[in-house]
Amino acid sequence: MVPESGLRCFLSHKCNDEAHDLAVPLETALRPSKVTSDDLAGVACRTLVMLGDDDEVTFERAVSLYRALPNAELAVIPGTSHGLLVERPGFCNTIILDFLCNEPVPTFAPIRRAGINWGVR
Repeated sequence: MVPESGLRCFLSHKCNDEAHDLAVPLETALRPSKVTSDDLAGVACRTLVMLGDDDEVTFERAVSLYRALPNAELAVIPGTSHGLLVERPGFCNTIILDFLCNEPVPTFAPIRRAGINWGVR
């Protein structure tokens, strides 16, 4: 079952009562001249950043996007290119469904997310 907060964010493109325009293509979002790190820092929704380990989107770009989004999680899909959803659909679906259907896991030794209160007990 998808948590209500995740479903609300996913379906309405709203999080914490703030509207965010999520209709920006990834290529546009990755261009620094179009969307800045400051813009991305204002996205309150939990976000999944996925790429293939042989993707046309460089690791540096993906990590930059991941770091700019305060509530982002990063998934690098082994053995895939930019067509990761077609090349490994089962594996990608498992990751996406886990992300959408489960609350974040309280990690043992968080570094980046140490100060985030996910509302998880």
